Formats: sequence, structure tokens, C-alpha cells
Amino acid sequence: MRNPVTLVIVVVLAVVAAVILVRANRSDTGAEESGYMDLDTRSGASAPLAAADLAFVTRAAESGKAEIDLAQLAQRTSENPRVDQLAEQIERDHEQANDQLADLADRRDVDFPGFAIGLPGPNDQQQATYDRLDKLEGTAFDQAWIEQMVQNHEASIDSFTTASKSTDADVKVFAEKTLPVIKHHLEQIEALQKTVRAPQR
Repeated sequence: MRNPVTLVIVVVLAVVAAVILVRANRSDTGAEESGYMDLDTRSGASAPLAAADLAFVTRAAESGKAEIDLAQLAQRTSENPRVDQLAEQIERDHEQANDQLADLADRRDVDFPGFAIGLPGPNDQQQATYDRLDKLEGTAFDQAWIEQMVQNHEASIDSFTTASKSTDADVKVFAEKTLPVIKHHLEQIEALQKTVRAPQR
């Protein structure tokens, strides 16, 4: 009697093992097809940015923070309601763009030299521009601020247009999504520029 019983047990164990293996294989395949694989095993999940893309991300972070600082300066300094209103919108839009850029940088493990946490701030030239405008007031400030906004946004449009053609999906999507906002800012700035007269001498 022992031999048949032993044989049955062996067969049952073999069947159970086979079922477990089949289910495990199906689970792995389903994870791959649905895209829910572990990020560490997904090819290119944390691939470093190419040099050109890294340079763009750095410039975008610097200019984005510089725009926010200048927008806040305009809201504190200008006595023109239209300047104040546009500056408020620019600040809000660039803060949103910077949040998206910070997510991109975190997702791709971007390391900004000199900044242990967060995005880099304005570079030396941008800080010098801020200091120059901070000394102005009244219409002189409005005129200088608007002219600087035109220059900044024209440069950003060129940079984001190039980045929108990147082969890196993250960089391309961010640039494509942000570019229309920057173009709209420039249109509003140029329209405002026509209404602000240069100071009388």
C-alpha cells in the first residue's frame, strides 16, 4: 500500500509545482505588458540626460527663477495696474513650469552643481539685471522691465523651440508644453509695451 500512496503524493506535488511555475510566468509577462515593472529593471528609466538636454534644463531653471524674481519685483515696484497684473501672471505660470521642471530633474536624477536641493537660481548676469532694475521706479522702471521681459522671452522661445525637437522624451514634452505659455507671455508683453511711454527727459 505504501508504494501507490507515495506515487500519488509525488504526482500531486509535481502538479502543484507546475501550476505555481505557470502562474509565476504569467505574472511576469503581465507586468511587462502593462508597464508596471520595477523602475530599476526598466531600461533607460533613470538614464542621464545628454549634454545638450542638461544644458537646456539648467538654463530653463535659471531663467525660470529669474522671471519669477523680476515678476515679484514688478509687483512691488510698479504703479501701473497692467504691469502688476501681467507680472502676477508671469510669476504664476513660471512657478508652475518650474514645478514641472523640478519633477523632471528629480525623475532623471539631474545633479545641479552648487545646489544640493532644488533647481538653480538666477545666474550672475540675471542677478545683475535684477539689481539694475531694482534701482528704478515709476515709468522708468516699467519701461526697463518690459524691455527686459521682451529680451528674456525671445531668448527663451529660441531655447525651448530647440529643446522641443530633442530626442529625449522628458525634455521634449516639457519644452512642447511650456513653449506656448512663453509665446503668449511675449505677445502680452509686446502689447503692454505699446501703452507704456518712455519717461520724459
